[in-house]
Amino acid sequence: MYAFVHNTYLFIPDVDAVRQLPMSALDQAVIDALPEIRTVLHMPIREHGKPLGMIALMSLSQPRLLEPEELKLIELVTSFVGTVITNSRLYQIVEEQNSYIEELNLRLHDRVQRLNETVRLDFLTGLLNFGAFRSELARCIEEANHDGTDLSVVILDIDHFKRLNDTYGHMTGNIVLKELAARIMQVVQVTDFPCRFGGEEFAIILPQNNLEDACTFAERLRDAVAGQPIEADDQTLSLTVSLGCARYQVGETAEEFLSRADHALYRAKAGGRNRVQAARHPEGPSARES
Repeated sequence: MYAFVHNTYLFIPDVDAVRQLPMSALDQAVIDALPEIRTVLHMPIREHGKPLGMIALMSLSQPRLLEPEELKLIELVTSFVGTVITNSRLYQIVEEQNSYIEELNLRLHDRVQRLNETVRLDFLTGLLNFGAFRSELARCIEEANHDGTDLSVVILDIDHFKRLNDTYGHMTGNIVLKELAARIMQVVQVTDFPCRFGGEEFAIILPQNNLEDACTFAERLRDAVAGQPIEADDQTLSLTVSLGCARYQVGETAEEFLSRADHALYRAKAGGRNRVQAARHPEGPSARES
């Protein structure tokens, strides 16, 4: 204890010479418990010059004299032990900091993902918003041009939505939009990209789908909407949609692609609504007019 408190080594060449001297109860108990102790060396373990522990060396039966070089060697050993302890503490601190940093990174990544999703999604319907739709469409067009794979898009519009809003109010109109989004999600595949195109218009990107596939998808969606009324604010509303389908043609721009789908939607409305219309090929009429 002396060595630790005073930050210096304590060397007793022969304990028998001091057994009868006054000492603390703890030191007396140690001597009494080990009557064969003869030589004692207590060397402090230091961290940055301050004691943090102690090494006790003892000889039994016979006293052991230590040369200055031996004392120096023992002091170097305790210094090394102090360095090891310091390094282990630093390692623990570094590990704790690394764990904390990793946790912060995970939280930040999660927040960035949630923020990205928030930025990409339409607040009312939960579908992709127009900006995200254009981004995904550009990517899909690039893949179609590169791989030569099919790509189609379906644009749909709620029939007589303005009349519905004027009759029942915008709150009911919002309920209708949310329910339509839910029905779209029931029909799409995980590889499709449904979005709110604007107002009461929706659009779905259909990778790996040709024009016939797109029209089949659109018919299923049309039937899912028309086949079951929507309950909104104690009102039972029958709803229909008109849909335009287009297959991407290599070399056309996104605007040209969407324009053909939009014109097909316009023809579906002009043809009586609640119907699917396929887009004409850029070079002439489509073989399919639904």
